[in-house]
Amino acid sequence: MIFEFKGCHEASSKCDLDIRQTDIGTVVMITELADNQGTTITNAAEILLKQVCEHYGLTPNEIIWIEHYSEDWIEGQKESFDIVTFNSKVFGSLSANWKRITLEDARSLQSGDNHFPGIDIHALETEVYCE
Repeated sequence: MIFEFKGCHEASSKCDLDIRQTDIGTVVMITELADNQGTTITNAAEILLKQVCEHYGLTPNEIIWIEHYSEDWIEGQKESFDIVTFNSKVFGSLSANWKRITLEDARSLQSGDNHFPGIDIHALETEVYCE
């Protein structure tokens, strides 16, 4: 589904949003759209997390957040998936960290599979306090 959000400097922005409740928790995949004229999902990661959580009543500490760029986002760019973890406030703001994962890892996470190579689910610690 298309999710419209306010990006950096209140720029009207949008992404594709897929939220799945699984046995391992809530898995959120956001996909950058080729026609998004606003802030990219990477540059708005912390802002987007807060807005998605507020809109859907999600708890940030219980989310597995996947950032996705399809091949059609930029010509010649390969499709990519990253797990994004958010740490508690650093210097007055949230700090995001990205870890590249494979398509297979992303599919496994979305299906709720916590037994696969590449990712240790228990090592994904997100400490976020949305105010």
